[in-house]
Amino acid sequence: MRFYLLLSFLFISVSCTNAQGDLKIGQWQSYLPFQKGTYVTQSDYTIYYASNLSVMILDRTDFSVRYLSTVTGLSDIEVGVIKYNSYNSTLMITYQNGNIDLRKYQEITNIPFVLNATSILGNKAAKDIYFQENDAYIVYEFGLVKMNMERKEIEYTTITGTKPYNFQIFKGYFYLTTEEGIYRTNTSNANPADFGTWELMGENEGLPADYSANAMRVYNDKLYLSINDTSLYRYDGNNTDSIYSVPSDQYIAYLSAEGEHLLMGAACISLATCSSDLYIFDQNENFETTSQCVNKPIYAIEDQRGRVWFADEYRDYRMLNNPEESCTKLTYNTPYSENVNRIRIFDQQVWIASGGIEPNQEYLWREDGFFSYIDGKWKVYNSSNQNDLSGLVDFYDIAIHPINGKIYASSFLDGLVEFDGETFKVFDDSNSNLGNAAGDIGRTRVSGLAFDANNDLWIGNHSTALPISVYRNDGTWQSYNICGSSKNLLDVVVDPNGYKWFINGGGGLVVFYEGDEFNSSDCRTITTNNSVLETNNINSIAVDLEGDVWVGTSQGTYVFECGAGVFDASCVGARRIVEEDGIAAYLLETEDVQAIAVDGANRKWFGTTNGVFVQSADGQEKIAFFDKDNSPLFDNSIIDIAIMQATGDVFIATNKGLISYRSDAIEGGDNNNVNAYAYPNPVRPDYDGPIAIKGLARDANVKITDVNGQLIYETKALGGQAVWNGRDYNGRKASSGVYLVMSTNADNLNETDAIVTKILLMN
Repeated sequence: MRFYLLLSFLFISVSCTNAQGDLKIGQWQSYLPFQKGTYVTQSDYTIYYASNLSVMILDRTDFSVRYLSTVTGLSDIEVGVIKYNSYNSTLMITYQNGNIDLRKYQEITNIPFVLNATSILGNKAAKDIYFQENDAYIVYEFGLVKMNMERKEIEYTTITGTKPYNFQIFKGYFYLTTEEGIYRTNTSNANPADFGTWELMGENEGLPADYSANAMRVYNDKLYLSINDTSLYRYDGNNTDSIYSVPSDQYIAYLSAEGEHLLMGAACISLATCSSDLYIFDQNENFETTSQCVNKPIYAIEDQRGRVWFADEYRDYRMLNNPEESCTKLTYNTPYSENVNRIRIFDQQVWIASGGIEPNQEYLWREDGFFSYIDGKWKVYNSSNQNDLSGLVDFYDIAIHPINGKIYASSFLDGLVEFDGETFKVFDDSNSNLGNAAGDIGRTRVSGLAFDANNDLWIGNHSTALPISVYRNDGTWQSYNICGSSKNLLDVVVDPNGYKWFINGGGGLVVFYEGDEFNSSDCRTITTNNSVLETNNINSIAVDLEGDVWVGTSQGTYVFECGAGVFDASCVGARRIVEEDGIAAYLLETEDVQAIAVDGANRKWFGTTNGVFVQSADGQEKIAFFDKDNSPLFDNSIIDIAIMQATGDVFIATNKGLISYRSDAIEGGDNNNVNAYAYPNPVRPDYDGPIAIKGLARDANVKITDVNGQLIYETKALGGQAVWNGRDYNGRKASSGVYLVMSTNADNLNETDAIVTKILLMN
């Protein structure tokens, strides 16, 4: 029943501009990086930007924005070319995998023809879109697709056999630029799908004998063409003339003709030696140039006020009022990038390490740094804005001091960063016990981080002679050797007994206990040789609310319930047996488990390469499953999961960015909170969602009665929260009135029920 309860809320969506506190149980929120525009189009009042993984809607008057993503109804991610059709008020959104969405008046229709076409091989990303009333002509690497947008049907596909770039209709002909030149056919052609009926334009039309053609646009009743990437030509239907050639260190990136002028983007071949430019041509072919707003140009458009809006590979959204003014750069409060390696949550603050390592434990050279999300605001810390972080890349993990809130971020490339909110301090081999990597002596590889009950920070110091380091709360350092020959320590957790569990990359687990004097009994290596593990490739590790240690591997998940006996040979771990469709099997035995998180009800959230599995506290019951097909998840490959226990928000890092889900479990205390409350309350007639009762003792028994004491509903809290759907045992909507919520601690069932809050229903 729990599985269906979660799924029933699955598709309630909010945009990433909403505050996290506005979420209701079952809602999703996206945190995608809107940092630059990769393509741009416009309606009468709006600028639309493709932005790597999604779409941003920008008001041209006040520059306010809204965001589109899978949470708000998009069918996919990795947006490519987008184009607004003013004739039918529809935005066409294409994706790198060939998928297409049509968005009209906030309704989205998916057209997966190219995505699902098995006969089409290779690159399915659109190159160009041209509209003629309800007809859309979409250029792909394999050819041309004509779609009727009103009927939402594909009329034909032209396979070209040569790579095309742009499409235009001009004076009774279809024109298509390709790597072999410009092809055309009469618009009256009865079979334009047959590319053999198209003719190649050449010397008879005033073009070179051997050439390629890329950008193309109709402007001022003439067809303007980019020939051999360097020369701008004009064709009037009879004659072709060369207009201008860009310098030899530039190439023509695009032509655009949506406003009063013809725009030509000239990209520099190497920004180290030249700059890119925007050419602005008038109807007499006079032009002026500017390098404002231009770095690595992709596209640009001119609006009715003469302002130019740019899509560029460099950061920021760019607008130019006129060539004489400086560039206006617009930035918005979103993550710096989609990259996430570890998520850590403390006091409702979200901290992210964006780096990580390659599967073979080599460097990614990822320079994004680490991020924070606090009170709805994103901040980024990296070498681009903090000189103290110069040279530090591949940030692997984050830990937050439980008392003073200092941030510790590990760089797999070179050291540990301490950040007190104002200043940074970097620890490496020169000022700490941290050592340098064997075989790479110039690098201090720091990986997993975790605080213990004494507020000492335990550190994985990858591939060093003494791979365990501890930075004590009093400011002193100490390092330890470990048992076994492999010293590739990665993630670390600390269990309630004070034992430190390290993932030993490719070498199983290392369990370490710091006694008064280090000896072999304080360290144990757990591998396939002495446990139930069937692989030494450990990906993830977590300690649950009972102190049990759960381990995710490339072949499923395991649990160690040994408590203080972990150093005993009898502590070999266990595998949960679950039943799926009447067949018993080991829990997730065919899954590559990349992440594990534990919610307030001690349920396990397993992130795999195929989505997210939510299991009961003991792992034996499936609560829910989320993937791209049944949820807004951006990608099925899950990197990390972390839970904000106070709210139930589950932050999920996918291979394509960060998203969160408001679950129905939060942390619970030993007793009911005197300030327990229900939300929403009052419950208004138009509301038909879950009613959350917060502030309960962990796993408390909950009864809901009317004012006469008649029992309406009974349940058990999930952690510190119970959920009621506003209905009685017969599934009927409860009548208007006041309802009493009574609760007892799950461990004290004989105690008298206590009223913890009241709910007003207005039906």
